[in-house]
Amino acid sequence: MQATDQDVPPAYATAQAPLLVGRLAQARNTATEALKTDGPSAQLFLVLGQAHPAEDDDDHDDRAEAAYLEGLREFPDDLGLLAAYAELCLRSDHLDRPAKFRRVPGLTGPLRELEPGSTAALRVEQILAPAHGQAALPG
Repeated sequence: MQATDQDVPPAYATAQAPLLVGRLAQARNTATEALKTDGPSAQLFLVLGQAHPAEDDDDHDDRAEAAYLEGLREFPDDLGLLAAYAELCLRSDHLDRPAKFRRVPGLTGPLRELEPGSTAALRVEQILAPAHGQAALPG
């Protein structure tokens, strides 16, 4: 389930603010420290994951994947994490990283099941359509 405003930790806003203005290292550091001090939070794993691919580097993509996977171990039904990880996998180079690209159907299925027609599912569908020449999520 998606968190409500009451469930969002104050650390999330603190970590997200630098992300929104392009201070990626600061966003990662803030999210990492908050995870250490406050414990697991789907929103903090999301910020951590989003701040890595913005660097547009394979090493950062790997770190983003690690953040999303750790977050999904703790919060397997979090739509934000599922959608962000699916998007990362969709945007990966299917020739250089075929295993990551092949994970997409396993991620889009839960999005469709948990919240059909949700913003997260629709965002992934929009990204998927040009990538696969489809208008709908696979599966």
